Amino acid sequence: MRDRIPLGVRRRVLGVLPKGAWPRIRAVLDGETPAQEALREARRRRHEQRHASGPGLVSVEHDGHLVVAREVDSFAGETVRRENLALTAELLERAGIEWVLLDDPPAGRSVVVVPAASRVRFREALRHCGADPSLHVADPGGDRIRSAAAGADAEGHAVVLFRLLAHGRRVLDAGVLGCEVQFWGATAAGQRDSGGDLLPEGTLVAPVRNRWVDHVRPREWAEARRGNDGHPRLPGTDGSHVEDVTFPIDVVYTWVDGEDPEWLARKAAARGGEVDGARHATAANESRYEDHDELRYSLRSLQMYASWVRHVYLVTDAQVPSWLDRDHPGITVVDHREIFTDTDDLPTFNSHAIEAQLQNIEGLSEQFLYLNDDVLLGRPVPPELFFTPTGQTRFFPSTAKLGLGPAEEDEAPVMTAAKNNRDLLRSRFGRTFTAKMKHVPHALRRSILQEMAAAFPQAYERTAAQRFRSPQDHAMVSSLHHWYAYVTGRAQPGAIRYFYTDINHPAAPRRLRSLRERRDVDALCLNDHARDEAGTAEGHRALRAYLEQAYPVPSCYER
Repeated sequence: MRDRIPLGVRRRVLGVLPKGAWPRIRAVLDGETPAQEALREARRRRHEQRHASGPGLVSVEHDGHLVVAREVDSFAGETVRRENLALTAELLERAGIEWVLLDDPPAGRSVVVVPAASRVRFREALRHCGADPSLHVADPGGDRIRSAAAGADAEGHAVVLFRLLAHGRRVLDAGVLGCEVQFWGATAAGQRDSGGDLLPEGTLVAPVRNRWVDHVRPREWAEARRGNDGHPRLPGTDGSHVEDVTFPIDVVYTWVDGEDPEWLARKAAARGGEVDGARHATAANESRYEDHDELRYSLRSLQMYASWVRHVYLVTDAQVPSWLDRDHPGITVVDHREIFTDTDDLPTFNSHAIEAQLQNIEGLSEQFLYLNDDVLLGRPVPPELFFTPTGQTRFFPSTAKLGLGPAEEDEAPVMTAAKNNRDLLRSRFGRTFTAKMKHVPHALRRSILQEMAAAFPQAYERTAAQRFRSPQDHAMVSSLHHWYAYVTGRAQPGAIRYFYTDINHPAAPRRLRSLRERRDVDALCLNDHARDEAGTAEGHRALRAYLEQAYPVPSCYER
């Protein structure tokens, strides 16, 4: 409700309110007062008694409506996608409806084809789904979510079938991992395809574009339905498509516990050896090392939305999160001493220095993603978002520019590092870049990082030697790699839908609440920006609330 009030009106209202009144008013507008929550809970209980009486079923609120979901204590995107495909296949087989599997991607939705002539029978099958009220349908765009039994009137070229899942009354999946059932119409005698060739009568024609086929002839349909070990598939679709990424992809995180006494002692000793005024104010401020448990939730987002990741490497300074199951075979904790070329540069408190050593991680895949711990995935993402099928990386330039002038002494180290990168590439290739990068997962190639280290040894040595962020730094993985790979023909700009906020900004709580309702971004960065005081308590509360609402299920990496 509050988001519908024009910003100018809100500002004028804030200007006349007594101090401390706005939080109480906002709680009413957001429906978060105790009385409002009690009313919602009473309504939910009545709905649950009426519609969710079966075992494991709960009533949850979604888009302002109460719906029935199945409560789960684990959530992995690939598992959920396959389960939705299986329940769709079971419904179709039970109803005697012929179908074939058209697409089975590693992230997102599976797609099955049903002859349009079977639409009436499909509607009848949906009407008999009342025994499991957690089954729902939606339009392909994710709109008009409704129970499967009530969705028997589904129109259009397709419908998405899925089981609504929840954990602790929080909806986990509202159809993004559902199975899309497409209805393909049949040709009459004498119809031709777009190239002018005559099509056999009864050929099924795709209602929307797909990457496999425009139409399916009767003999191809019969072959697909005959003698499959698994789901019926069209001839030629049982292998990987040329557009698929098939190589292994690992993920690397860097992490620090800024409250660890031993680490704080090492940091204090390193700071004591500095010359006064040697650092920019943001180079070692406390917020840079503060831990809000973002890593825990980022790993949860990885399991929910990128099950195709092969292995996770966590780079730390002799630290391990207390909640991490370091014995899990899918994650490896890597100490700084294992990757630094010169261990005399340790300890370091400079993320640029640490990032310059990532190519030295033993066992790391050629293609990998690098995530800061405050970067999370917001919905299912395919590996093709970050890499081309031929192995090139995709990078995501910002519309914000660096400025054309040289690095300035009073600039933030992140800015001077980018400008140092620009000067390095200009001297090497005679070409200039001007854009900053978005705060998203960085797609990298290990061999390119190794090549850069050999090509620019002084830049690497100088960056590694700075124990705190410095005007001498280069940002190797978040900037230099992307532009170096681009000018050498091994990377290309990509498009990603992302969200960024400084959690200390006054608008952060409102923006996080809006994001929680939309769930329409591929990646998000919840940055704890430099500040002069302990931080915005409200922003931190909003951050915790968002993380627990969006990622409530523990991942396999947690003890």
